[in-house]
Amino acid sequence: MSSASEDRVRASVDALTAALGLDVRHRLTQTLASASTTMLGKMISRYDVTKVAVTQTRRVLSERADDAEAFGRAYDALKTLRVEELDRYLAVVAKIAMDEELAFAVSEAGGRVAAAEGAAGVTSTARGLDYDGDANANATMTTISSSSPGGLGTPDRYVRVFGDDGDERRRGGGPGTASPSSSTKSLAGAFEAKMRVDAPESVRKRASVGKPERTLVTTQENALARLPEWNYERPFLTGAHLGGGAEQDRNVKSLSEYSTAEQELLILDDLLYAMMGIDGRYISAWRGTDEDADYAVVTVRDSRLARVKFEVELGLEASLSALTKNMMPLCSDAATIRAFIESRQEFKHGYVSHALAADMRELLNDWHTLIVQLEHQRNVGALSLQSAWFYCQPAASALRLMANVASRAYHLKGASVLNLLHREGGDHAGDNAVSVLVQRLSKAAAAPYIRAVELWVYDGQVDDPYDEFLIVEQNSMKKESLMDDYNAVFWSKRYSLRGDIPHFIGDQLAQKILTTGKYLNAMRETDVASLATLPPRPNDGLGKIPFDANALIGTGKYADRIGERFELAANALLRQVWDRGELRTRLASMKMYFLISQGDYLVHFLDTAKSELAKDANTIRASKLQSLLDMAVKSASTAIDKHGDDLRCSVDVNQLLGLVGVSGDETIVSPMKVDDRDEASTSGYDTFMLDYVAPWPTSLVLSRRALTKYQIVFRHVFHFKCIERSVCSTWQTLHHIRDRSMTAMFAKLHKLTQRMINFLQNYLYYVTCEVIEPNWHAMSADLDTARTVDEIIGIHDAFLDKCMKQSMLFWPKILKRLDRLKATCLRFARDGERFADAARRAKAEVTDAVTATKLGVLEEEMTAVVSDTQSQFDHLLEDFLNVLNDSGHLEPNLASLCSRLDFNGFYVHGGA
Repeated sequence: MSSASEDRVRASVDALTAALGLDVRHRLTQTLASASTTMLGKMISRYDVTKVAVTQTRRVLSERADDAEAFGRAYDALKTLRVEELDRYLAVVAKIAMDEELAFAVSEAGGRVAAAEGAAGVTSTARGLDYDGDANANATMTTISSSSPGGLGTPDRYVRVFGDDGDERRRGGGPGTASPSSSTKSLAGAFEAKMRVDAPESVRKRASVGKPERTLVTTQENALARLPEWNYERPFLTGAHLGGGAEQDRNVKSLSEYSTAEQELLILDDLLYAMMGIDGRYISAWRGTDEDADYAVVTVRDSRLARVKFEVELGLEASLSALTKNMMPLCSDAATIRAFIESRQEFKHGYVSHALAADMRELLNDWHTLIVQLEHQRNVGALSLQSAWFYCQPAASALRLMANVASRAYHLKGASVLNLLHREGGDHAGDNAVSVLVQRLSKAAAAPYIRAVELWVYDGQVDDPYDEFLIVEQNSMKKESLMDDYNAVFWSKRYSLRGDIPHFIGDQLAQKILTTGKYLNAMRETDVASLATLPPRPNDGLGKIPFDANALIGTGKYADRIGERFELAANALLRQVWDRGELRTRLASMKMYFLISQGDYLVHFLDTAKSELAKDANTIRASKLQSLLDMAVKSASTAIDKHGDDLRCSVDVNQLLGLVGVSGDETIVSPMKVDDRDEASTSGYDTFMLDYVAPWPTSLVLSRRALTKYQIVFRHVFHFKCIERSVCSTWQTLHHIRDRSMTAMFAKLHKLTQRMINFLQNYLYYVTCEVIEPNWHAMSADLDTARTVDEIIGIHDAFLDKCMKQSMLFWPKILKRLDRLKATCLRFARDGERFADAARRAKAEVTDAVTATKLGVLEEEMTAVVSDTQSQFDHLLEDFLNVLNDSGHLEPNLASLCSRLDFNGFYVHGGA
């Protein structure tokens, strides 16, 4: 606690001490004040809420809200705006709402009641059963109580004091005349109303005496509330004592000392106790080994199965012993069910196990009712072992089934429990009574699971505090990672299917459920209000779900509703991507800039940024390049593009064209550097890179992975463009210094230059006109027929993969030969520039003799260089064409490139 907070607490304690009339200067008073300040300081801490608490808070406030859907929309809107402390604030409001007295006290009605109490001089004692006051005060308080709505609820104490009880007192002669019997009757009536099973929830809440139960809020992150330790430390409370040697020492006579009639009465009495899970005098529970699979009881706390069976002592008459042994499995099965119900009280087992245990508890109540009826028959002397077996025999199959389910479901959770019930139903498909019971248990256990599916399908939200629902949510994954990380799996892994899928859903329908909620969640990320345009959830949710073992998987009314919701969500998100995300115009921008469909901007940029790109990569200023790029875009035909401001440029020192990982005979784009060239020797031409900022939801399609593929294609084409410019520029420079004495050398130079330009231009034509354009038109046609965002993503990725493959970026053998040809052309351009500079310097000499001598030497040197370069280029091109011909059966487009590069068969026939 800070110093300022401590001072405020101490001031409040001093004020309270003075108000109590204590001497603040007395030593004992000061000691008390210091201790109180220290204690209160320790109580001041940050109020933390967990995911479970947030879920409970939303449920509590939704139940008490006049319009639950409006509350949900307002909550989602505030979460979208990232309002600070929202969950903590709502947790406090929920606590107030759950405390009826506190909610009434902070409401306007509570203020009016408090004011009336003060005016009438009513004390706290007068509010209880010892209420004493005049009739006027009663009338005043009754009027206020009846006229005030009470905000979140009027507390029961005012209803008891000023409601029906007060009216009865006035009828009986005034206050203070109510008899103890009337008070007892009132409390008994309230208890009866609360405990009635068929009473509605609202009646049970109104009939409660005292404060309602409070929601447990844990303070540790991802921690689940635990039951108190005494729930485990008292084995007789949970039934865990059975067979554990904790029974009392029974000092009774042997059964053989009694007559047959007496034995029957004694065994009947013990049987009734054993049916309730209690040891008798002659029938007791014994815990066997794990290998003994006759009967099983699940202990409450241990994670193992402790085998327990009931046995009768020796000495019982043979016919009675046979009847008794027939009924022993019923006792063991009932104990197994009871222990399973006790074990499912812990939160960690999840909603499905809780629901299954709750339904088993209701079924076990019927068993207890039968025991009560048998006890009544015994008390009136109308019960025998034979009749007891007759009455219990119909329940044997149901108890055996529930015991099997309880034993096998102990270690299971969520969908595994539902699948276990489905298998049990299939195993007992011939027994109609058992099948009906299995369907009832399945329906009860699946209820919370189906509610979670409905919440996901209709709202796109995951409510899974115990990790058992169909959908697994990865909160750590954010949509921003789509534009930042090449390996981002936000769209595919943010929400995924859990390993266990309920049988009544099936794999195909589960995938549709996953996609539906994922689309709704993407819509919420884009615009929360867009969800309101979809039809609301039906009153019956997904409708009736068949749990019959013979029912077809993924069919029925619920499957039809999921399919309808899938279509609505898919169409709504598709409209958002096309309209709000402007995907079509952004794809056109990508083609314009990265695929150079309008290359005049690139010509302007290369002309203005020539000096900057010629620098070393580590000395280039990215901000200057960005300014030059923006100017080139605005001054070219690309100025009409309204998304031009989202275009970025950078210096890629990792050599993106080298980011190719080899796997088998193919290559895949891999974000790792495999180029071993020295970074310090690279220029801006080698490292210049375009980038693009795609907002949500367009980033679903134009993700970092897709942008990386665009960048690879751009760098591939851009590098060819730069080399072509260099070769053409070199030839123009040499043409200006042409001399009659160099005619032979210039003839060879012209021939080599034309061959290189023919190779570069034809390859660029192939990539742009025979690869990119046809695939782009095919992609555009497919996008027009796409029905979901996933189809758009798949079509777009397939387009990029085709472009890269047909551009030979996935073929290591061809790509390496292309790199060698480009390096040869670039080296020739640099040699030509160096020769032109030397020739200009030689012509600047004073005497013609010196000039002629130097030009002669340069001509000889350049002739040797041209001859060597021509030989190397022809050899590389011939090798390249041979590889293309060998690979023509894999890619038909390569035949067109071969015919363009060797239109007259010059290289194929070795005419070089």
